[in-house]
Amino acid sequence: MSALNRVSSSMVQHGTKHLDTILASLNRQPFDVMAFGALGNDANDDTAAIQAAINAAAAAGGGAVFLPAGVYRTTAALTITASNIVLRGEGMASVLKAAATAINIVEIGDGTANPNNTVVENLRFTATSAMDAGTHAIVLRNGRNLMVSNVRLDGYGTLYNGIRLLGGEQQTMYTVQNFMIDGVQNHGIVVDAHAGHPPQHLFLSNGTVSGGTDGIVLLSASEVSVSLVECLGCTRYGLSTAPASEASVRSVRLNQCLFNGCAENGVFLASDGGTVHDVQANGCRFASNGQNGISIATDTTVLSGCLVTDNGQNGVATTNSCRNLVINGSQISANNTSNGAYHGVYLAPGTQNFVVQGNQIGIGSHTGVNRQKYGVFVDTTMNSHYLVRNNLAVGNVQGGVYDGGLTTQKSVGDNIA
Repeated sequence: MSALNRVSSSMVQHGTKHLDTILASLNRQPFDVMAFGALGNDANDDTAAIQAAINAAAAAGGGAVFLPAGVYRTTAALTITASNIVLRGEGMASVLKAAATAINIVEIGDGTANPNNTVVENLRFTATSAMDAGTHAIVLRNGRNLMVSNVRLDGYGTLYNGIRLLGGEQQTMYTVQNFMIDGVQNHGIVVDAHAGHPPQHLFLSNGTVSGGTDGIVLLSASEVSVSLVECLGCTRYGLSTAPASEASVRSVRLNQCLFNGCAENGVFLASDGGTVHDVQANGCRFASNGQNGISIATDTTVLSGCLVTDNGQNGVATTNSCRNLVINGSQISANNTSNGAYHGVYLAPGTQNFVVQGNQIGIGSHTGVNRQKYGVFVDTTMNSHYLVRNNLAVGNVQGGVYDGGLTTQKSVGDNIA
């Protein structure tokens, strides 16, 4: 079994155990917030009543805190620091609405406590007015086996960030699934370290982030699986990495995701002084973004079986920080919709050790007009090991493959143009 497959298999096995553990918590005695004085009438401040129900569940060793259908205004963070707590609504009819601008709506973990097997599910989040910069609807911090499931975050210019996933000395295993994050001011999901400890074993699945600046931002993380997630219409990037000095983002798997209609790049893989290593995209679609479908300035990236189409500039673009890149089995067509000097795959000077093999780069079966200048453009002064072979690169404006590299340690051929 390859190293990549070992990581994915391990994450799936851990995820199954995670779900089994949480299901046991779902069957505990419910604590109805109405019994603690909550009104859910979109007028009363229900913070104290909901927190009292959470505290009662914690004192009982765990349980489900139930919010019947209604709109519950809050003026301070609802905090869960105990284990085996389920904060559960009746679906989108149960709404937590922030009525103060400087709060996170729900916080699980405080950085010191290590809550285990805790869930937020079947709830909608919104706010009465624009929230302050740096606030979030949901924060997970230093916990184990924590889950956010079946939630909708209605920003509409009110919520600042959506969900923040923070690490910690004892953190492992966060799951965010079946989610809709719509119209937040800043980022949909932010992943970062806490007290120097990056979050690890993260599962994001079956969700949509629409609008906002970036859909998903990875600042510090290890072993991240993003599956069946759509990032749509962001004003910058659908997904970005930006670890600062001494931070890292490692072992990221993007599976059957859609990055569509973002103003800049669909995906932007880069660092802010830190390290990004081992990102693999399988069966993803990068489409109709204003600049590049995916921009890569990182180490060890694989694109396999992806569709990259209708982007304003290049389909795939690298910078001189990119090394160890593989693009195979993908369709890259109809990019350069801005009609500039852009290509299907652009490999910038300084890109090191890359393979572009077995792709269809040019006219695709789903599209008519293809303005890509070249299917693959290896820029001048390239002086590295690389291979560009066995690509079907027909229907590009100026040619199939342009090889400007100076090195003799290359293999370019058997491409159909």
